[in-house]
Amino acid sequence: MPFASLRIDRVAGRSFASEAEALMGGYGVGCSIVDKLVDDAEWTMVNIANGAL
Repeated sequence: MPFASLRIDRVAGRSFASEAEALMGGYGVGCSIVDKLVDDAEWTMVNIANGAL
């Protein structure tokens, strides 16, 4: 299976060089999504707490 069909890297516009590179790219994006959700939840909780005072 050629790696080019896995996904094109958005930054460089090139194919991933290996399966490991593709997996690590997906892992990094997943971490960013989780971090954003956690940050948003903390912000929401602070605003709810401040509104309750």
